[in-house]
Amino acid sequence: MRIHRTTIMHQLEKRGIPRRSNRRKMNDVLAAEAKHLHNLGYSYYALAGRYQVSADTVKREILRLTTDN
Repeated sequence: MRIHRTTIMHQLEKRGIPRRSNRRKMNDVLAAEAKHLHNLGYSYYALAGRYQVSADTVKREILRLTTDN
């Protein structure tokens, strides 16, 4: 049996069950620091361990800063 995700969301909302928030794992200050360290030669993997996030998150946040500025 398959149920569409919007059906589930509607049912949860109807019962007053809050949805998870989709918050960033790194703020702008941490992302800027990670960008600086990456420019110094730190790998995304090393930075991920430092900030306790995935390497993909570090890369995405660094790229986001690069495209925002």
